Order: sequence, then structure tokens, then C-alpha cells
Amino acid sequence: MRKLILTTALVFLTVPAIAESQRTADYTASKVAAIEPSGYADDNRHGIATSSQIVKKLTAKKTDSASYISPNIDLSIHFETGSATMTEQSRTQLVELAQALKNPDLLFAEFVIEGHTDNVGDAGLNKALSKKRAKSVVHALQKDFDVDTDNISIKGFGESKPVASNDSEQGRAENRRVTIVRVK
Repeated sequence: MRKLILTTALVFLTVPAIAESQRTADYTASKVAAIEPSGYADDNRHGIATSSQIVKKLTAKKTDSASYISPNIDLSIHFETGSATMTEQSRTQLVELAQALKNPDLLFAEFVIEGHTDNVGDAGLNKALSKKRAKSVVHALQKDFDVDTDNISIKGFGESKPVASNDSEQGRAENRRVTIVRVK
């Protein structure tokens, strides 16, 4: 009798969780299908970090290195020139980021979304623009993907942390980026 009661309770607890998991997978698939062009192939994902890659980078453990850097990953989220409006191609990266942030290994972590710009324009305006870009990513995660963003803060660095030379268009494009950093 006890086994029957326990089995019945387990079924009642498990079925809603499985249904919710399927709804989340269906929702994510519909979001991806809605933003990806017909005939989407893996080679079109060049530069897009998958949710599993994001989770792997953000759950990295501290090493014995003296120059330890918090787990972080640059994201392929691009913006209209001089604007905090994301390009449509960036939506694919947002889907992957949203999936990663819903991973059980990251549910209780704290993050900073960092915005960066190239060196074109006024430094003060670039700093403000980079913060607006970070804020637009957090807003999209919350609004479009129902990600709990209470554990995400934002910071704008402007042009102060380039990853490439600003002497070429390609370098400037690489510097216009958004980074997610795990802080706790």
C-alpha cells in the first residue's frame, strides 16, 4: 500500500514537471523558428555561442593560475550603428543565452552584462551607449524569453576595454560587443 501511495505521489509530482519542460522546449523551439530563416544550417551560426557553450564557460572553476579571470563569454550580439537596437541576427544568440541562464547550474549565479563600443565618437557618449546596449540585452531576456533577471546587473565600459585594434573596421566591429560575466 505504501509503495502504491509513493508511486502515485511521484506520478503527480513528475507529470507537471515533464509537461513544463516540454512547454519550455516547445516555446524555445518556436522562438528559434520565428527568428531563423528558412533552411537554417549550422554554418550560418558562425560566431554564435550555443547554450551549452555558455553554460560551460560560465560554470568554469577557478584554476591555480595567479591571473584568474571570472568566468565570462563575449556574445555575438550586435547593434545598429550608434544605437542600442539589436540586429535581427542577434536574436539567435539571445535564444541561446536565455536557454543557458535557465540551466539549473546557473539558476543561483549572479551576472553582469557588460556593454562595449569601439572608439568612434565621444568617449562619454560611448560609455552611455555601452550601458544602454547592456540594458537592452537584459530587457530582451526578461520580456522576450521570460528570464528572471533579478540576478543580472549591467555595466557600460564604452571604448575602454577593446579586444581588437580600432584601426580597422573589422577590429572596431569586434569591439562593439556584449559580455556576460559570472560574479558569484
